[in-house]
Parts: sequence; structure tokens; C-alpha cells
Amino acid sequence: TEIFINRKYNGNKISENISGKNSGRNSIRLLTYNFFCRPPPVNTNKDDYKDARLKDFLEQLPNFDIICFQELFTTLNDRKHRMIREAAKTGLKYYLSSKVPSFFSKYLCDGGLLILSRYEIVDHDSYEYFINISGDAPSNKGVLYAKIKIGDQYLFLFDTHLQASYLDDSQRNIDCTIQVRMAQTEELINFIYNKLFTIPKYEIKTGLILVAGDFNID
Repeated sequence: TEIFINRKYNGNKISENISGKNSGRNSIRLLTYNFFCRPPPVNTNKDDYKDARLKDFLEQLPNFDIICFQELFTTLNDRKHRMIREAAKTGLKYYLSSKVPSFFSKYLCDGGLLILSRYEIVDHDSYEYFINISGDAPSNKGVLYAKIKIGDQYLFLFDTHLQASYLDDSQRNIDCTIQVRMAQTEELINFIYNKLFTIPKYEIKTGLILVAGDFNID
């Protein structure tokens, strides 16, 4: 996705004051991508070709200015750390990642979220959803927030991954996952509103608010 700097979005506008490597361009190259890099031993097709896909994607890093990942987990592997290290070499040196759950947590793995940016992340926060069920139960799902400085203005970016529904479940379980996803959506909305309430209005008026991620909604 390209966010064009001279294009209005919901009444907001980011000016052409772009610094660094992107000087001369009037757009920001932003990607949101579910990497489908689940922790071992969870696989669908052999090992899901995780390392091969990671190797191919690393070659694409120079093509983007900001990337929002989902399903890039840290449990029992170092692929997220490899992504962060290689991204820094291409100028994507700022990042936010889902928190790794503590040893005493009810979750087996983190939320799988990662934000990479060429531009400075000047503020950040996160929120963990109250409940995940079915195949999502082991993951500590939530949302990452990054306030990214672009020139003299800001991008307010939220990255999330909502509850999935599994078609091989019973209808009762599918209905339950839909209810959980709706509840998570309400939590996401409340988190966004509460976060934006703390930001000076002039920064929001001249910036851009963007919600990215995998919403598991057709």
C-alpha cells in the first residue's frame, strides 16, 4: 500500500516534508502482512517453508518504509529476531514487537506482531485482548501502537490480529469465535480512542491515523 502524501484521508493530510532516504518521493511505502510464521511444531505443509519464505522476504525489505507484521512469533525460533536484524541493515532500524509472555503466563506464545519503520518511533504502547479461544488460545493477542515522526508530522499507527474462526470447528465454536472477535474489536476501538485522547489535537489534525493488521473478517 502506498500512502500518498498529497492525498487527504478522512480529512487529514500529511505534507510533503519527508526527510532521509525518501526525499524526493511523495509517498510512504507501507505494507501490512500476515507472515504465517507460526511457532514450531505448528505446521500445515511440512514446515510451512518458514525459513525459505523468510529468506525471500528479506530481499524485499528495501522496498518498504513501514511494515506491520502478524503471525511472526518468537516462541522456539529466532525468525523474528533475524527479521529485525536484517531490517536494520536496510534502514528499517526502528521497531516494536509483541511482548513475550512470562513463564507463569497462561499463554504459550506472544501475539506475533511486529512493526518496522525507517522513521523514528517517538512513542509507543500496547494492549492485550481479554480472551482468545479455539486455535488462537495459546497466543497472547493484542494491538501495538506506534507514533511515527515523518518530517514535522506524525503517523499514528495501530497493528493488530483479531480472533480467527476455524471452519472445521463445530457451529457452536464458530459462533463463539465470532463473539470473541466482536469483543476484541470493541477493545481495539476503545484502546484507539483512549490513546488518541492523550495526543494534542493539532498533531492529529495534521497527521494520519491508520489501523492495520489481520482482522479475520471477509
